[in-house]
Amino acid sequence: MFVKHAKHFGVVLYSCDIDEEKLRIALRSARKIRHNVFHGTSIDFMEQLDVNPAVVFIDGLHESHTVFKEVDFFLPRLLPGGVIFLHDTLPPCTLYKDPDYCGDVYKVRRHFEGSKDIQCFTFPYTAKNCGLTMLMKNNGY
Repeated sequence: MFVKHAKHFGVVLYSCDIDEEKLRIALRSARKIRHNVFHGTSIDFMEQLDVNPAVVFIDGLHESHTVFKEVDFFLPRLLPGGVIFLHDTLPPCTLYKDPDYCGDVYKVRRHFEGSKDIQCFTFPYTAKNCGLTMLMKNNGY
């Protein structure tokens, strides 16, 4: 999906993963677009990123403290109207709160649901029915 949109709009796609096989798959599917791939952690990636994104998709470590750092980094850098998507934010049962599934990313969703500065909307049904939350800055953030 991101490859298709990057191609359509003629923008650069940035990917970050510690899993080399996932990066190889991403590169194969993105041959006809400008695609910058970073092998490493999201924290290392963020230290090197010098662009303001329109869309950010976060689906890495299933630890709320890391996801909070990622959101805190990207939120002020979003282009106007930009959004951040967080995966695994609505675990359907206690079993899914295991780090191998959703972990405790739902805590990030809960935090932003009460924010006056951020619009927060959660789609309950996504891959594995684990929730996808969209965050968007209100005007004046």
